Amino acid sequence: MTENLILSDDLNEDRIFNELNLWVGKILTEIQNEWEQKRKSVLFLDPEKIKHDKTPLGAALRSFLVPGWGQMYSGNILSAGIWGGIEFSLISAFIFSYNNYDKSAKSFLNNSDLYNKTDDEKKVSFYRNAAEIDWSNHVLYSKMAITLAGTSLIGWISNTIHAWVFGPRPYTNIYQKGRATSVSPTR
Repeated sequence: MTENLILSDDLNEDRIFNELNLWVGKILTEIQNEWEQKRKSVLFLDPEKIKHDKTPLGAALRSFLVPGWGQMYSGNILSAGIWGGIEFSLISAFIFSYNNYDKSAKSFLNNSDLYNKTDDEKKVSFYRNAAEIDWSNHVLYSKMAITLAGTSLIGWISNTIHAWVFGPRPYTNIYQKGRATSVSPTR
């Protein structure tokens, strides 16, 4: 049987004050025996009897914060690794694409500016070609970054839903005593 402890607000404040006394007393090496006795009176006597139920909501919230954490909380280590790995890969690819997009956009602006400032035909041709390549890369990486950001978001939400649906559930016996589990037809 699990011990239950319901603390009133006064008892809770008294307990907190007592813990502060113990903390300060430990620092000053002046712990009073009364403080230790009071601690024992409000704590569970047998920590093995404390039961912490895992819930689907707890799994979902953990997965919402860090992909795969909810699955790990539920005891599904393989699933946690898969979800965490997928999200890490998607986010890494998004960051890579965004950085290349940013670099291409800046290079395009730089080459366009150099193109507009020069009168030398060879340099004009070089800067124009470089700007066109940068523009193509800018468009490509922009599309990739948008797609990967959307995919990461959908994956993140799917991970949270997965943690909720396949999260820990309380054990229930679906079979009732005294009832047959199968019925055979009689002739």
